[in-house]
Amino acid sequence: MVTVPAGPLSFASDVKTLGIGAVLIVGTALGSYYLIKKESKNMKQEEAASNSLVFGTSENFAMRLRMALKNDQWYQWWADFPSVLKVFKEIPTRSAFRQVVAKYKELYNENLDK
Repeated sequence: MVTVPAGPLSFASDVKTLGIGAVLIVGTALGSYYLIKKESKNMKQEEAASNSLVFGTSENFAMRLRMALKNDQWYQWWADFPSVLKVFKEIPTRSAFRQVVAKYKELYNENLDK
């Protein structure tokens, strides 16, 4: 048997309950999404950090470029251009350079080719 609400107060409380439930569900879903996204990014960075120890990989070149470009020392607030040029000279081919640019974008969310 279907029960009909007794009056406007019960309808308003049902809407309020549904609204609170919807907000909780959406909040939980968004929070889960951002936590999963953050953890996957951390996993990618950890994997890249372990691969960056191997010389000649795109991760290694991207990490070395980042270190040379983001040289924020108290006595030196500019990029270390000799190191940047050294890294660029060590990249063997154009396709390897494209891989380094893609890996840099993936790891640091910045473009090298601005």
